[in-house]
Amino acid sequence: MSYSILSLDGGGTWALIQVRVLQQRYGDDATGHSVLRNYDLVIANSGGSLVLAAMCMNHPLSKIAEMFLNENVLQTIFVKKPFFYYAPWIKHFFPRFRTMAKIEGLRKQLVNKEDDLDSDILLTELPRRIGKDSLQIIITCFDYDRERAVYFRSNKDSAMETGFIEKSLGLPLNDAFKTVSLLHAIHGSSNAPVQFFDDPAEFAFDTEKGSPIKRFWDGAVGGNNNPIAVGILEAVANGAVKEEIRIVSIGTANILTPILYNTNDEPKSERDWLVKYGKNEGFFGDLKKMASSILDDPPDAATFNAHQLLGMLYEKPNKKLIRINPLVKPILDEKTNIWMKPGNANWTDEDLKTLFSMDMAVIEKNKVELINTLCKDFFAGMFDNQGIRIGGKKIEPILGHRKFNEALKDWNEW
Repeated sequence: MSYSILSLDGGGTWALIQVRVLQQRYGDDATGHSVLRNYDLVIANSGGSLVLAAMCMNHPLSKIAEMFLNENVLQTIFVKKPFFYYAPWIKHFFPRFRTMAKIEGLRKQLVNKEDDLDSDILLTELPRRIGKDSLQIIITCFDYDRERAVYFRSNKDSAMETGFIEKSLGLPLNDAFKTVSLLHAIHGSSNAPVQFFDDPAEFAFDTEKGSPIKRFWDGAVGGNNNPIAVGILEAVANGAVKEEIRIVSIGTANILTPILYNTNDEPKSERDWLVKYGKNEGFFGDLKKMASSILDDPPDAATFNAHQLLGMLYEKPNKKLIRINPLVKPILDEKTNIWMKPGNANWTDEDLKTLFSMDMAVIEKNKVELINTLCKDFFAGMFDNQGIRIGGKKIEPILGHRKFNEALKDWNEW
């Protein structure tokens, strides 16, 4: 008997990719609940948690995609601070968006009056409303005050809960289950710091009256931008057999640029923006790197760790572990030893350069359309799939599915 897991990465507006991938698998207008009932456990972070929340509202996938493509909707979530926060350099070190306004934007978008659903529903109530009592839902977060990763669960009896461990050891129960609404879990999980939102997300647990206000950052701060390994640990802790686990992990694109060190035999680049140069970037350059590093998932780390946790062999793509994520990188022409632009002739230099430089907080319509175009070309095979491990001179997938259609074929055979 199989145990199915769906894992959704963080990535802000780039989570549109996840919706598009799910449409390829289940159809454009499949409802959120019908998709979720295919899984035993769903885990998500940040942008992925917003996709999950919209599915919990039972919106059709087509409507969820429209939400990401609508500039007005995005502006209710990414609510801008005064214009000077967008000045060159300043935007790398100061938050551009208002946390308090974000929660109201989420509340406005996450509602389904026809099904009598809204985002104030408790996580613990979601499996019943979705129509699968055994479904486990997990949203990753980071506790601002305690400085550690935290997980909001629908399963009160999870063996990963501190209270469960205390009870098993006969200790006093000091750690109450963190009962939160879907809205608050998503608000915390999507609250990326430093460059993005200005304050921690603040809310109280619904465990007891008068509980104190807690503060949270994006789950990426706890190392869970790609939460696949946490999902596997949760499943195993609660009785799933490793050999019976099958998991699909959907990302939000990986922008990968080769590093050049100006050696004689290294490849050259068709365009400067297709590569990076190894150098000490100084104090301000280091600040910029650190400000964005919490959202970076190395090209293969999280999914490869999951591969090792499941004890899988180095072999042809395993149908039980499917990683789907567009890999945006230059293509090495071995004859000329030059890094070339990816995509086809329809991608202009300007569009590709913009794609390579965009961060997670994309709200301009033309930039969101670039993500949408990337999806279409990814499905058509013009961009590689990230797979599970990347290597070699061409920095290509060497473990896992190299193309989207290969991954989709194996996923369809579940």
